[in-house]
Amino acid sequence: MMEDITQRTTRLFHLAAEWLKTDSGKIFIGVAAIPSLLTAIYLYLLAPDRYVSTSYLSVYDSNVPSASNDVFTSLGITSGQSNTDLQILEAYLHSSELLNTADKELKVKEHYSDTSDFVFGMSPDAPLEDFHSFYQSRVHVQVNQQTRLLTITTEGYTPEFALELNLFLIKEGERVINRLNQDVARTEMAFAEEEIARGLNLLKEAQMELARYQSREDVTIPQSEGESILSVINGMEASLAEARIQLNETLTFLSPDSPQARSLNAKISALETQIEQQKSRIIGASGSDEALTRLQIEYNELLSRVELARVVYEAAVSSYEISRSQSTKKLKHLLIPSPPALPEKPELPERSYWWATMTMICLALFGIVKMVQRSIREHQD
Repeated sequence: MMEDITQRTTRLFHLAAEWLKTDSGKIFIGVAAIPSLLTAIYLYLLAPDRYVSTSYLSVYDSNVPSASNDVFTSLGITSGQSNTDLQILEAYLHSSELLNTADKELKVKEHYSDTSDFVFGMSPDAPLEDFHSFYQSRVHVQVNQQTRLLTITTEGYTPEFALELNLFLIKEGERVINRLNQDVARTEMAFAEEEIARGLNLLKEAQMELARYQSREDVTIPQSEGESILSVINGMEASLAEARIQLNETLTFLSPDSPQARSLNAKISALETQIEQQKSRIIGASGSDEALTRLQIEYNELLSRVELARVVYEAAVSSYEISRSQSTKKLKHLLIPSPPALPEKPELPERSYWWATMTMICLALFGIVKMVQRSIREHQD
């Protein structure tokens, strides 16, 4: 039985060898066999093992209230601002600035160039642009808009490097969040300081304008002055009534040309003139700069400006105190729901998958070539 199997195997090899010598066999070797063999040689001999470490991050903003009861918003993660922060982190962790920092601390370029993969590997003398592109192909940072999580996936030729690079990116991400906190605090405090200076200037100008007006018009508070004028008028009207009574009594036994009657008439005339002058100060007289009504309107307008400037200044001071209080605490925090772990086995490259895929493509290409060849022969016949 063993001899029978050996003979059949030998016959199959002989037939295969004879078929490979034909035109179809030569096409098969060139289109399918050699590419598949080269793919296997690259995948199993040249392509290095790549270990993968993954972490998940989110940004917690303590200054934004929770909007719903799901697990993410209960942590303070909001769809607007937090996604913006995550997108900033995504852009920075893929930037050439971070790559330069990582290369200084972790020797990233030396690690990725230390491989026998001369096909898709990186040269130690690669320029910055090529180094950056290769880094982006080995480090994947992506924001999930639905879960509002930032996924960091790092690849390395050793499990230790994959984990170390992932931890380094997390550390840099936290540094960026702290820098955002500081920038926001500085911006808010600078704006509050500008508002304080503006409010103080407005208050000083309003107070100085009020002081100049009081000095120019020789009046302190028109309302109190009006009350004093009314008191004077009331006193003069009482004196006028008394003088008229005395005049009537005098005229009963003396003539109007008598000295006593003329004296009382002069007194009554003087009182009436003084009363009219004082009344004109209260109700306002045409062409009179001392009209109390005009003074009251102008004074109230200036006083309103002073009060408005004081409110603006006090609001600016209050805003500054709030900004200064918030600058002493971290409003944004980097949360790590799933920290990276040390990988135990290489996940990449997926050798069997890629070799099988390449083999199927080569076989499909061989079939297409044979169909084209047969079609040409049929047309020639």
